[in-house]
Amino acid sequence: MKTKSEVQGCIKSFIILVKTKFSTIVKCIRSNQRPEFNLHQFYSLKDIEHQMSCVETPQQNGVVERKHQHNLSITRALIFQRNLIFLELCSLSCCFLLCRLPSKVLHNKSPYNILYKYSPDLALIKVFGCEAFA
Repeated sequence: MKTKSEVQGCIKSFIILVKTKFSTIVKCIRSNQRPEFNLHQFYSLKDIEHQMSCVETPQQNGVVERKHQHNLSITRALIFQRNLIFLELCSLSCCFLLCRLPSKVLHNKSPYNILYKYSPDLALIKVFGCEAFA
């Protein structure tokens, strides 16, 4: 997305993707009270509950805030460990790793495993920040 005006199209595409790829439906969407998330007719047509938090109160969505903080902490660790300045690459690598690491909450399964119903290919994990990988 390059502009906020693309949000509505992205939400609709995401809901269709979830239905076709994972054979399930989106039951609830939580957002702040920004106008780009107001798709009341679309939500009612698809039987989706739209929960809205108060404006400028990220603490109302604590799960996302904790995940975001965890992601940023690992990203900073990757940057400092390898003296890199590629924030986007570090953040993508962090998300890639977090989706493939087992979690106690998921009974020692990874989020990838839960979503796709099979274990991820760990051969794709490489040493981060090295000049070459043999």
